[in-house]
Amino acid sequence: IVPVQIGTANNWQFISAGAEHSLAIKTDGTLWAWGRNSEAQLGDGTNNNSNVPVQIGTDNNWIAVSTGSEHTLAKKTNGTIWAWGGNTYGQCGNAAPPNSVATPLQIGTATDWQTISTGSYHSMAIKTDGTAWGWGLNISGQIGDGTNTDKITPTQIDINTDWSQIAPGWSYTLAIKADGTLWAWGDNNFGQLGDGTNTNNNAPIQIGTATNWQSITAGEGHSAAIKTDGTLWAWGRNHLGQLGDGTNDDKNVPSQAGTANNWSVIDAGFYYTIGIKTNNS
Repeated sequence: IVPVQIGTANNWQFISAGAEHSLAIKTDGTLWAWGRNSEAQLGDGTNNNSNVPVQIGTDNNWIAVSTGSEHTLAKKTNGTIWAWGGNTYGQCGNAAPPNSVATPLQIGTATDWQTISTGSYHSMAIKTDGTAWGWGLNISGQIGDGTNTDKITPTQIDINTDWSQIAPGWSYTLAIKADGTLWAWGDNNFGQLGDGTNTNNNAPIQIGTATNWQSITAGEGHSAAIKTDGTLWAWGRNHLGQLGDGTNDDKNVPSQAGTANNWSVIDAGFYYTIGIKTNNS
């Protein structure tokens, strides 16, 4: 119930937590995993759980990793992306469902991937040319390609080339464009898209008219974001106070949480939100 150090190593660089498994990259570019492994989400070629970090393969050119509920997505320094773990809906993007993938398997042959992110059972990514791509479960339109059909390989969501950030949630996705506008698609049962309705959308829709969105995060059914002025905003499900606005009322449009203007980092868990201010509190 309090933070405990994992081993004695002091060269960890990048971390990501999934539903019940964790991945991390060290400064030497090696990849490590621990936790539940029922769907091979650790990537060590087994289905054995591990309560200590185990190295995944021998490669030392890993640069980013993102964990979903039962699958993992990672990127190498050469711009390629790799996936493994549960693949019931094609969320690994490189193997026919429902077969799980036991070790890292490259997705296609592209070498121009820039950012990667995993939702619960879908994956999203942006290429260096500013195009956005998605694959996996799409029952609520969370991939954003205008359909509700699952995709087993990366599918471009539209023709735009100005996507800069993307954040998949449980069954929906948030994104920011280069012009600072906010966009969303997928499940909207709790108003987590932020468009003022509770209607699902299977293609990107702009949220409001603001052009000063800086960072975004998506949880199970709630969303949070920081604007360039340092203010914090949240919307969607709020039954446990995860929006931080002092109520337990759901919101279907972005609502400011408090009046502070010194927020710098925000991250949404399943039913809660955590943040850091510019004073490092």
